[in-house]
Amino acid sequence: MRRTSEGETFRPERAAWGTAAGARNGTTLVVSTETRTPVRLRRSVAAVCGALALTAALASPAHAATGDFGYSFAGLDGEPQRGTLHDPARGECLTVPEAADPGASEPAFAPHNDTDEYAMVFTGTDCSGDHWTLRPHGRPATDRLKLRSVLFFQR
Repeated sequence: MRRTSEGETFRPERAAWGTAAGARNGTTLVVSTETRTPVRLRRSVAAVCGALALTAALASPAHAATGDFGYSFAGLDGEPQRGTLHDPARGECLTVPEAADPGASEPAFAPHNDTDEYAMVFTGTDCSGDHWTLRPHGRPATDRLKLRSVLFFQR
């Protein structure tokens, strides 16, 4: 980039060189071609839009097990209550909310996996402790099977 004699900024990338008819003594005439920048801008915008569209198409949302995972838990009055996780996330450890605090609540019990995924139930929070696997659309487990967290997965 340089300054012309008229004080304007000269940018070679936006100029076309040539000799104009009628120019004296073979004087070189600089003609501005402002159309190159919008073309570059359009191409850049198109590339960015294409990249965003590709990213959106390839980004897969968190998959979920389809169906319900039911369980029982002791309510505040000590009576059994029923809880349900509807379409729970796959591949993510889910702590049963009613049994999340081992110091303040009893574990949940009698899980029933009526989802299309396998469910691994754990005796501890954050998918820790002993675990058992329940089949998809299986029968309800007994009241003796205790749980505090569950993980859904495909085999």
